[in-house]
Amino acid sequence: MEQVKILIVEDEVIIAEDLKNKLQEIGYEVCGMAYSYQEATEQLKKVTPNLVLIDVQLSELKDGIDLAELIRKEYNLPFLFVTSNADSHTIERAKSTQPSGYVVKPFQKRALYAAIEIALNKQLKPTVNSNPQSSNSPLFIKESHQYTQVKKQEIQWLKAEGNYTHIQTENGKHLVRGKLREILDQLSPNFIRIHKSYAVNINSISVVQHSCVSVGDKQIPVGDMYRKTLLEKITFL
Repeated sequence: MEQVKILIVEDEVIIAEDLKNKLQEIGYEVCGMAYSYQEATEQLKKVTPNLVLIDVQLSELKDGIDLAELIRKEYNLPFLFVTSNADSHTIERAKSTQPSGYVVKPFQKRALYAAIEIALNKQLKPTVNSNPQSSNSPLFIKESHQYTQVKKQEIQWLKAEGNYTHIQTENGKHLVRGKLREILDQLSPNFIRIHKSYAVNINSISVVQHSCVSVGDKQIPVGDMYRKTLLEKITFL
C-alpha cells in the first residue's frame, strides 16, 4: 500500500523537523517541507500530497490561513492547522477556511495520528460519485489536483490494499483511498466480490475455473465463501 504523503508548512525549522520526525515514526511520508507561503505554493506545484499540515501564523505578509484558502479553492486537499496560542480574530479567520482539523503544539504522536486519519477519512467521501443508480453513470476518481472520469462499464476488476483500492480498467490502473466494500457500494450489481481481496465485473470475465477466473490476461483467485455467489451470477450452457 502506498504511504500517505504529507506536506509540512511551518516557519520554525526546529518545530518543522520535530513534526517531520514524528510523522515518519508513525509511518507517513513527508513529501515536502516549506517555511513560508511562497515556498508552500512552489511545493504544491511539484508534489501531490494527500494532506497538508499548515502553521497558522507564518511570519510573513501571507500567513497559513491565506495558504489554506488557496488550497481549498485550487487543490481540494485536506489540511490541518498547526497552532499553539492564537487570538480570537485569527481563530475566526481559520474557521472560515473549513479546515479538516487542528493539531496543537507541542505535538503528541497519538493525537497527530488521530487528526490525520480523521481528515483523510472525511476526504474519502467525495472520492467517488455517490450516485450508484445507473451502471452507465460516470465515476469520478480523485487524482492529484483533479477528478478523472472512469466509465463504470470499463472497470474490469478491483483489488483491496488496506484502506486503498486498486481499480483496473481497460485503459489502466487507478488507486483510490477507500476500502473495497465502500467502492463496491458505488457500483452496479455486475460487480461482485469473489475473494477477500478481489472483486470483478462479471461482464469482463472470459474464463471460469474452479479456483480462479480470467479477466483479460490476469487470473484472479476465487475464495471458497464467494464461489456460490459467483456461480449464481453466471449463465452456463
